[in-house]
Amino acid sequence: SNRTINMEVATCRQILKRHKLWNTISDDVKMLPEDKTLGKPLANDEAVRLREACRKSPSPSFYPAMVIFGNTALRNAELREARWYQVDFLGAKFQVDKAKTAGGSGRVIPLNRTALDAFRQLRSRWPDAQPTDFIFPSEKLKFQGKGAAQRARGTRPDGRRRRRPVRSGASMTGATMSSPCSQRRRHQRPRSRH
Repeated sequence: SNRTINMEVATCRQILKRHKLWNTISDDVKMLPEDKTLGKPLANDEAVRLREACRKSPSPSFYPAMVIFGNTALRNAELREARWYQVDFLGAKFQVDKAKTAGGSGRVIPLNRTALDAFRQLRSRWPDAQPTDFIFPSEKLKFQGKGAAQRARGTRPDGRRRRRPVRSGASMTGATMSSPCSQRRRHQRPRSRH
């Protein structure tokens, strides 16, 4: 994107300025135009359709994850790798463990009723979960035909927790889909995909 290129040019500019070389080329370097408009919020009907689509997902974790993301503004990895000890149900707080930035680690996010209910819904699925267990254990779904899915072999139908967090969609192989709350939900299809 133009933003990425401009950031790289700015880094080069800082290095060249430090070595007093920037002035020789500065007139020839033009920054690319960037779209500085903010994202447009969803209209009410769009938000309703999005919630309904998430509710219909074959993954029982997808809708609660979407609700939590929408009510806490947590980053993907902050929620995907979260463990139960980070959720304070009585104080209605979530403490970020490891964050993208040093300042973000350890910050406390207040939970509104909607986000707290989503965490409770997830917790009710695993009543025996330990504080160090992942909130979103690895789930694999196998797609069979248009829109149909079932749990793939190797997942634990007895509700026992996996020891690893969900992975991003890039780590999928075969006809399975990892990560119910990854930003991109992809799965393998026959070659005639697009």
